[in-house]
Amino acid sequence: MDKIYALRNPKTNVQVMQQNVLLKHKYLVTFMRKNAPEVLTEVRVAYVETMSRVLRQAMAGYVASSGALRRDVAGRSDLLGANASAIAPGRDNVSGSSVFELGTRGDVLRELETTPPIIVHHVEASGAKYPREALFRSSHKLLMDTATFEYLFCAEFWGGSGGGAGAANDVFADIFAGPIVVMEDHLRESTAGLGVGPGAPGAGFGGDVDVVGVALMLRVNTEHQHIMTRRRVPCLDKYLDGVNMTLWPKFKNAHDAHVRSVIDAAAAAARSNAFSADDASVAAHHVARRYADLTRAMTSISSGAGEVVETQIESAMERLRTAVIDFLTRASARFRRRSRGVAFLVNNFERVRAAIAETSPIASVTGGAVADPMESAAYGYFTAELARLSGEYVEETLRERFGGMISFVERAEAAAGAAAGAGESAAGDAELTPAAAAPLMRDFAERWKRAIEEISAEVSASFPGTETTGGGGGGGGGGELLKSTLSRLLVWYNRLSGPEGVLARMGPEGAALCADAVANPAFIYEIKRQSRGGGA
Repeated sequence: MDKIYALRNPKTNVQVMQQNVLLKHKYLVTFMRKNAPEVLTEVRVAYVETMSRVLRQAMAGYVASSGALRRDVAGRSDLLGANASAIAPGRDNVSGSSVFELGTRGDVLRELETTPPIIVHHVEASGAKYPREALFRSSHKLLMDTATFEYLFCAEFWGGSGGGAGAANDVFADIFAGPIVVMEDHLRESTAGLGVGPGAPGAGFGGDVDVVGVALMLRVNTEHQHIMTRRRVPCLDKYLDGVNMTLWPKFKNAHDAHVRSVIDAAAAAARSNAFSADDASVAAHHVARRYADLTRAMTSISSGAGEVVETQIESAMERLRTAVIDFLTRASARFRRRSRGVAFLVNNFERVRAAIAETSPIASVTGGAVADPMESAAYGYFTAELARLSGEYVEETLRERFGGMISFVERAEAAAGAAAGAGESAAGDAELTPAAAAPLMRDFAERWKRAIEEISAEVSASFPGTETTGGGGGGGGGGELLKSTLSRLLVWYNRLSGPEGVLARMGPEGAALCADAVANPAFIYEIKRQSRGGGA
């Protein structure tokens, strides 16, 4: 009994005492179990009371002192859709990009089993602060290591030589009931404000929407479950399952706050004049940049975390993606020129796709395979949309400058197709004659070089080096998109005046107009010149 009571002394290294002193007397436990069970009960009660008090005080002291090291990353107003229409597109005035980025916060998932808990008194003097997930990992690492040691000690000391696993488990459960209560209370208190954004049910002082932090805590807890399984120590299974049950609603609340903010922003964007101004930027909007950073963070966190975490986070991000796309679509509709609105969408979608492509998944402690972010549904969606929008931008840009010519070609081809189907001649429409095409040909001949220069300047200014648009060969951003636009212009012109064009099928008058058409070699030379940056 004296050996057990000695564990209560301050500054006693409990684990050393257990290993080097108490285990030497484990055979007395076997003896008392057979010959003096009432004395064994007394010894057991003394040990349970002593260790429960020691471990409860140790855990309570640690979580209380480590709480002073906490650094809040996101406040209640740091929402993804905040200030969406109040400032010009392309700028941001949220408290910091770290709110939505993973950055160095992902380090909390690396070397989880070997990184020791934070030693509070060592870091207090330096003034270092930690985000909530780092303190969560640290306190739970201490809990797991303490529980593992105590569980294995109980198995050897109380369960050996006929005691059985049941006796050892009962002793452990009685000891750890106190520390578990401490951790449950701390988790509940430290996450009380999570997911409480402005206007949300239960909004109060101290609430925040740090969805990245909650996702990291969920991933850390999942990894801790794997670690305890690998150790073959099931004593914390129920508690760790309870942690998940506590954190998932917090994640949903925080994520829903961001979704609501974007939905509100979309409604405001439909009425905003910020996007309809003549100088409205087509650069990636800060809402899209925040969403891109958050998507990259969530992809890194969820990849390799297991089906439950991956499915839950993917489902949540899909809802957010729908809201963000709705916001961007409504904002793009406010631009006075459709081509500018489409350019706005291209830049925003490219920003998101590039972020997903740059994602570095964090491997699990289980060593399982991680999914390739570029094979994700989100990456596939934005890739497909960018292809569609790039084509739309080309057409809208050309129609703004040569709409009459393009309309003439479309109507003439449609009329020819209808006539061929009916077995009749396409002649007879006064608006589809060489005489009607002559002004269009003269206009094109006068303006095509100047128009190409204008298109080149606009594309370079609108797409500063994005991947989709090629990053520009010599002439700034948008090199590939510029080539596509100018090549498409040549296609339209050939459909009008080429050997197989609509004019060539309009008899001698049409053929005469084709004779004065801009030659393809001159056109191709100008395309190459502009693609090289306008040099000779």
